[in-house]
Amino acid sequence: MDIGKKLIKIDITSDTVCPWCFIGKKYLEKAMHACSNDYNFEVRWHPYLLNPTAPKEGVNKLDYYKQKFGESRIAPIIGRVTKVFNDLGIKFKIGGLT
Repeated sequence: MDIGKKLIKIDITSDTVCPWCFIGKKYLEKAMHACSNDYNFEVRWHPYLLNPTAPKEGVNKLDYYKQKFGESRIAPIIGRVTKVFNDLGIKFKIGGLT
């Protein structure tokens, strides 16, 4: 930590299984890196559960999204998330469990 830099304290409440929360984390990291010559950062993470009743063994992502958002909205949502992940250089797959 550089003593001469101003400190920016950031508190984040996030669900680690949420793709948009992960995207936000990646953009925050990019922004902090871009400003690292001028600022120090202290990031504190706080848990949040978007689906607090989800079983510990997980749920099928696609089935969960269909239930949560409706069948007709899934394709545009997945398309957008996939594009943003690709723009960040990360491959996003909808299969599997949360």
